[in-house]
Amino acid sequence: MKNIIFLILAIFSVISCKEKADKNAIETSLYDGSFTLPVIPDSITSKAEKGQYLALHFWDGYNFNDTTLFSKKGVAEQAFVDFLNVLVNVDTTSAAKAIDIFTQRGTENVFSSDAFMSMTEKYLYNPHSPMYAEELYIKFLRSYIANNKIDADKKIR
Repeated sequence: MKNIIFLILAIFSVISCKEKADKNAIETSLYDGSFTLPVIPDSITSKAEKGQYLALHFWDGYNFNDTTLFSKKGVAEQAFVDFLNVLVNVDTTSAAKAIDIFTQRGTENVFSSDAFMSMTEKYLYNPHSPMYAEELYIKFLRSYIANNKIDADKKIR
């Protein structure tokens, strides 16, 4: 009887480990191993708090100075689209704060800043985009305008 219980526990342990490994493999392959999403601490249990944590820490593992991520199988663009999907599922205060964090980090490199601003317009301001969201677009614009790292001429456009 003890052997059967031990066998059952061993099987569940292997299955549990395999699920975690599969999840990490999917996450890594999604961004071609160039970018990993943050791991949400186990202490955060509510969906709202998990969403907030993910929004605020989404870009922690992203290298904004690596411009090859824009041409490397669309890693940057896929990450940005995924970030937008996170933002629409959190409260407006958390979304605005996450956008400010993104804007501060994303403007450290001029190429990245221009590319992400273009994506922002493409996905949020184009009325033909399935992600069209003027209110979210305005939050990005406000964050870009408030950012001292962005050239004044670019803010005018």
